[in-house]
Amino acid sequence: MLEKLLKILCVCMGLFSFAFAQAPKMIVLDPAIVEILYALKAEDRILAIAKMQAPIKPADKTSKLPVVGTFSHPSIEDILRLKPDYVILNSYAMGIKPQLDNFNIKNLSFEAHSLEQIKNNILEIGKIVGKNQEAQKIVGKFETDIQELKKDSLGLQGAFIYSTAPLMLFGGDTLPSDILELLGIQNIAKEVHGKRPIIEQEFLLKNPPQILFYGVRVDSESGLLNSLPLLKNTEAFTHKRLFYMQLHSLLRGSPNIIDEIKQLKEEIKKKI
Repeated sequence: MLEKLLKILCVCMGLFSFAFAQAPKMIVLDPAIVEILYALKAEDRILAIAKMQAPIKPADKTSKLPVVGTFSHPSIEDILRLKPDYVILNSYAMGIKPQLDNFNIKNLSFEAHSLEQIKNNILEIGKIVGKNQEAQKIVGKFETDIQELKKDSLGLQGAFIYSTAPLMLFGGDTLPSDILELLGIQNIAKEVHGKRPIIEQEFLLKNPPQILFYGVRVDSESGLLNSLPLLKNTEAFTHKRLFYMQLHSLLRGSPNIIDEIKQLKEEIKKKI
């Protein structure tokens, strides 16, 4: 009997050691993936992250993580020193991919141009870290929240402004456009070619917005109106529906985006 118990114990310990050895360690340069890993309760896989100006949730924990350079300029030397199993790149750090390939370091990047892609990213990260069941639960709640947000459509037309000089709006096939659609706001630039097309200012008069969002390259309403004085002729201005947004958090492709969208919807409803 004792011999059988010892055999079972050895097998269990072997399986535990194998699982622990297989748990991949990552350097995560994409803040959205950092938040996904925390949602999956797989933060122990994170060796280091990139330094960000905007906080990464949960900020009280991520602020204590080691860093390997900045979001756009990660340090290849620091990455090599930590010997990660994976490096998760962001779109601004793709320049180091050839170096990672040369050192045979596995690297991945994830696009988040839609809510559907965010769901797929959660599932993919779940597979990598062995948290498939947790990922399915998160995606299930994500889908339920999306269906809830679709109720009580706002019934407006508007746009996300990327820059004012030149005037650039977020077009279709982008996360901002997806968010607008979810809220029941028709993106006036949805059919314009490109993800951030340059637009003539007269476009805003031909397609008058009832609501506008800004916050990437313009940080005040006065600055927005100085650059685009014709906005004073739109319903968005007359009904005080010019919304300054912390777009870096709103457009971060993690499960936390749902809370940001819910908060945005409540703010909009106060002005309708």
